[in-house]
Amino acid sequence: MNELYQNLILDHNKNPKNYGSILVPTHTIVEFNPFCGDEIKIYLIIKGVIMQDIKFESCGCAISKASASLMCEEVKSKKISDIFALIEMFLSMLSGNTKSSSLNFKLNAFSNINKYPNRIKCASLAWHALQKAIEEGQLK
Repeated sequence: MNELYQNLILDHNKNPKNYGSILVPTHTIVEFNPFCGDEIKIYLIIKGVIMQDIKFESCGCAISKASASLMCEEVKSKKISDIFALIEMFLSMLSGNTKSSSLNFKLNAFSNINKYPNRIKCASLAWHALQKAIEEGQLK
């Protein structure tokens, strides 16, 4: 199982899904992890309460890029309330506080990241950025 998860992370790093920019996004955010140098820019199109499109650009490690890629696949076309619940579950799983069984199989690739505390920030960067982008957009 660990090999399957490792291959999934490597594949999403090498061939990230939803990589690139959106010409006219409704929301954008740039976040940086000063501990390892990972940087991500997320572009969103939110219409009403639905995430219509999401893309990202990043410079960073395989874990950071793969996490962003899988996140984009998971949140596209979902309700914002469901996205917030997913973010909470994923971040809780990273810290070891929640069983990963309630998450999509692919997201479980990060279920053992809490054994490597320095890598939690890598796996969570995109998720924190997404949450912040949506919240800041709601304040406008």
